[in-house]
Amino acid sequence: MVHNNSTLVFSTLFHLLGFSVYAYTWYYDHMYVRHKLPHQHEYGGKFKFLTIWCLFFQAAYFAFATVTDLVQTSGPTVVGRKCCDLRDGFLASIAFPFAALVQTVFWSLYAVDRELIFPKWLDNIFPSWMNHAMHSIILPMLLVEMFIVRHHYPSRKKGIGGCLVIGLSYLVWILYLGFVMDIWVYPVFRVLSGAGFAAFILISAFVLLCFYSIGQMITTKLWSKVPEENFKID
Repeated sequence: MVHNNSTLVFSTLFHLLGFSVYAYTWYYDHMYVRHKLPHQHEYGGKFKFLTIWCLFFQAAYFAFATVTDLVQTSGPTVVGRKCCDLRDGFLASIAFPFAALVQTVFWSLYAVDRELIFPKWLDNIFPSWMNHAMHSIILPMLLVEMFIVRHHYPSRKKGIGGCLVIGLSYLVWILYLGFVMDIWVYPVFRVLSGAGFAAFILISAFVLLCFYSIGQMITTKLWSKVPEENFKID
């Protein structure tokens, strides 16, 4: 796969499609869903949920990837290289691992007992396409992204460090909501004991770091044998 003008056009269209899907999902949620949810008027609103954080991450990633593609149309430049580095770092540390975590945890809990993560009454508020946009397509979209665009992962120190910063930020946020505001974000947290809650957090953190490594392995597997000089634009 040579990163020539035709593939750059294709990647630009794909990135624009991804941004459009997530931006419209955000818009629909804001205009037609948010006001129907009882938790909307609680402290933190919809930003209590990791799904919403992840939706924002995906929209931001595909928006910036589109901008990066447009910058690259003028050929290899210092600005283009920096944009690629930022794009690749965002994918490695935030977009991929959190998409994989959200999709895996959501559907795993849903399979065990949907009331723990997405109670049945939400079906009357969330259209099915919106649920899938938030929980089903996020990982496949990024796998396609990894296949059509060559990414250079940052050093593990920087990459994992960025991933942990976001993860710890969300952990502090939900702990504050739970213990200070008495707002437990997900129903599953209400049925877990203290030890169970700690185990859930530790396992989620471990899985998140595993997904970081999986993303890096996928990128290496796809592109390690493709000569770097085949690419006019990295």
